[in-house]
Amino acid sequence: YVKFYGALNLLQGLKKKNGIGARYETKPVAKAEKFCKDAIKFLKSAQALSSWNYSNKIQLLEAELLSIKGRNSEAAFRYKAAITSSRSSKFIHEEGFAAERAAIHYQTNGDKEDAINCFNQAKRCYEEWGSGMKVDFIEQKLSLLMS
Repeated sequence: YVKFYGALNLLQGLKKKNGIGARYETKPVAKAEKFCKDAIKFLKSAQALSSWNYSNKIQLLEAELLSIKGRNSEAAFRYKAAITSSRSSKFIHEEGFAAERAAIHYQTNGDKEDAINCFNQAKRCYEEWGSGMKVDFIEQKLSLLMS
């Protein structure tokens, strides 16, 4: 899990540093891509032992990497796969997280409708999971997006 969350944090940090709609500097993206590809390789070896536990994580990392590289339609496909895989594995919190990350991807790329839909899906997951803090956070995101 350290590799998974480390890669996600690295990619999220690049997104925050560069802002919504920004072009990414080549060198930091190349380093992030190598780190993420190593994490994906590691997770794929774990997936061989427990597909239901790792498939969604691999798909989410792939989606985030594609998103940062501007390959938006491929990223959207991977986000949907991560959400579906999380739901199939009954990981409601990870389904919510994947939907939240997808919403941020859509928001970043100016797709307000899909962003709202994904934020609402994340909110439902977090409500079911019992995380009031995440529900509040998503409600704030939705409020800003719809204003």
